[in-house]
Amino acid sequence: MTIYSFDVFDTLITRHLFKPTDLFLKVANRLSGEKMLSISEQRWCQDRMEAEARARELKDSEEITFADIKEAMLAKYHNKKLIDYAFEVEQELELEYCCRIESKCSLIESLRSEGHKVIAISDMYHSRDFIEQLLRKNNILVDSVYVSSEFGLTKDSGSLYHKVAEQEKVKLEHIVHVGDNKHSDYISAKKNAVVAEHYSGSLPSNEEKLVYGLSDIGSPLIRSVMSGVMRSTRLANPFEPGSREASIWAISSNMVAPLLTNFVYWVLKSAKINNIECLYFVARDGWILHKIARQIVDEQGLDLEVKYLYGSRQAWHAPSQYAIGDIGINWIFDKTTHLSLANVFSRVNMEAKDYYHFFSDILQEHEIDENLDDNQRDAVKRIVANTPELKKAIIDKSEADFLLVAEYLKQQGFSKDKTSAIIDVGWHGRLQKSLSHMLEYLGLRPESGLHGFYVGLTSVPSALENERYSGFLFDLSRSDENKRLNGYETLLEHFLAADHGSTIGYSKAADGKIEPVLRCELNSSALDWGLEAQADCILAFAKQLSKEVKLTDVSSDELKDLATVLLFRFTNYPTHEEATTYGAAMFFEDQNETIGRTIVGETTLVDLFAHIFLKKPYPFNNFWMEGAIAQHKVVAPILLKILDAKKHAKELLTGRGQQREASPGLATNRSARLFS
Repeated sequence: MTIYSFDVFDTLITRHLFKPTDLFLKVANRLSGEKMLSISEQRWCQDRMEAEARARELKDSEEITFADIKEAMLAKYHNKKLIDYAFEVEQELELEYCCRIESKCSLIESLRSEGHKVIAISDMYHSRDFIEQLLRKNNILVDSVYVSSEFGLTKDSGSLYHKVAEQEKVKLEHIVHVGDNKHSDYISAKKNAVVAEHYSGSLPSNEEKLVYGLSDIGSPLIRSVMSGVMRSTRLANPFEPGSREASIWAISSNMVAPLLTNFVYWVLKSAKINNIECLYFVARDGWILHKIARQIVDEQGLDLEVKYLYGSRQAWHAPSQYAIGDIGINWIFDKTTHLSLANVFSRVNMEAKDYYHFFSDILQEHEIDENLDDNQRDAVKRIVANTPELKKAIIDKSEADFLLVAEYLKQQGFSKDKTSAIIDVGWHGRLQKSLSHMLEYLGLRPESGLHGFYVGLTSVPSALENERYSGFLFDLSRSDENKRLNGYETLLEHFLAADHGSTIGYSKAADGKIEPVLRCELNSSALDWGLEAQADCILAFAKQLSKEVKLTDVSSDELKDLATVLLFRFTNYPTHEEATTYGAAMFFEDQNETIGRTIVGETTLVDLFAHIFLKKPYPFNNFWMEGAIAQHKVVAPILLKILDAKKHAKELLTGRGQQREASPGLATNRSARLFS
């Protein structure tokens, strides 16, 4: 009979912390919060580790017990009440901070369903009862549990394997053991005739190590929790290894989830500072952000309203022209790779064929859906601007649309007496301007002005009085800080993708309620790519982090810095897996979603060399050049370095760059140090 054996810590369960000993920092943090500790948290952590070392020195057997460590701490502190309570807290937090490693737990379930006997073996000072409690808490069922502290024997020496074989009445070679420790779970096991498999999945990823190692950002405990939750979320991956969904989950856990969750933390902190009562997350980019915010607000009991507001350029820009009393046409002609006459009129919810006669001198009727060249675009724009009848038709349509938008905004609770803000991805703040003009016309604009919080801002429009625009990663209307992150709008918008279609207008239901009209019920291209895996991972991360990190635990700069470091690494130096996974995502440059393409397009090595060395224009706006390069494994490392060097040289020549250190590190200037 073959018995399947599994190590416990970092094989079946892991902690929401970067290092196991960081749990002692958490204990000290609890004790300090309850005014029971007069020393630093770091000092307590060091004393706890030294007590364990002393206990091992004094013990004759191979393993110590939790009681032995407690006794060693008592000998140093001479305060039984403190030590008794501290060790109760340590076990309480151990239970709280441990979670399943899904791949190995699923393997156990599969083995047991096939009738195999499965046991757990742990080199640990905790008692067998406590280890069993940990396993039960995480819904991990095994047939037997063997712990080194119970027998005074360890896997590391090999003696515990012999004890297990004796107890189970099997030969050592009939035990198949899986564990993460290279020596005790693999080398020692094989040396003692056990069939062994080394599990390395719980080792920290490069991103987890990066976050933990940012020594001047946040406290050690905050960095440990952030990187620990990144890892525990990654290890909770429920998808089949090798599938696109598995890759999406792994990448999201280490970059997309912390980036977006940090942004929402920043929004909520800013809202509290500015006494904002209600936050409106604007569709579609606000879809996942609203869900993150809902989790944090509920978990931490924040006194904030968070709502999801259906809106879009197409749904708001045209109606706002009625509120303004004139028609501004620049937004109708936003430059996109593909722009037809049909696109232009669709942006104002009108049919081009009904107005073709105004353009018959420059276009054939069958060309309505064809891409306009630059000269044709300029000509169409002049005709719209200088044709009163055409401008009146647009205004009339905007009035009809405005009446429905007005009812919807009232229905959503806007009021001049309620301080409010909107949250969106970016990039120019024009959607906020349109909304503010409509609210102003309706007498619903907050007296303090409407505030907008954005992932990034490249510019802001002329605004009504007291209107405010704030960018998280960058705000180029104020400074060039983090300018290197501008240009990846398509990627960022994909991180924020919603499961539903875009809002194209509103309609009145039979019950009188105003409902959004969507272009399509489902965002099929994103869902086909694997959006559900991304969203589920983001929310799993946000749920756990909201339990561990309060808004007051981190500063706005720390939130920005952590997000900036992760995004810069991902966008500028993507791995092959990241490039192929996210490079396959579809995007639609035009708001009418006319033509879709992948974020990296279809580029050959010849194309890449032409772009880099011959300055050939990119094939479309927001083309992810680094992602296209990373798909070519052999040349990617050198080409990515060349591209980065050329970008940095350009920044220095234009006076926007910062001199970087020779090796990665954190310089004095925030913008410079983050890109070192």
